[in-house]
Amino acid sequence: MSRMDGPQAGGTVIDPPTALNVKRMNGSETLDATTAGPSPASQDRRLFRRYEFGLDATMICEDGSRQACSITDLSLGGAALDAGRPEWAETNVRLLWPDLDCEGGLEALVVRSTADRAHLSFTLDDAQESALTMFLVMSPATR
Repeated sequence: MSRMDGPQAGGTVIDPPTALNVKRMNGSETLDATTAGPSPASQDRRLFRRYEFGLDATMICEDGSRQACSITDLSLGGAALDAGRPEWAETNVRLLWPDLDCEGGLEALVVRSTADRAHLSFTLDDAQESALTMFLVMSPATR
């Protein structure tokens, strides 16, 4: 699997670390996933390719309030939004947009939020993951 490194479209496509070490402990084998190269602190931790968008969306907060926003980048793992409030950090939300074929939107956790940006980590069920996958496959922005 490969992913896009950097926030810009057309960025360098690289493969994530996939080295596995086999360790023998007391005669048994265990697999230990490790990273090669730069220290983990300096690496991009993303597991999924992300795509730049300018997609109008709505975020539904825990209290039911709705916030208009724009998705600036999107992946199977999460999204970055151009709207934010510090108090949104560590709250559960739903993200939806017109072309997403998923009633109620996608469940997510706001992992970071500032006055003008929010970063979401998706917590998708199978139907939501399928809807997002189909959206990304069909979107011209992902080609």
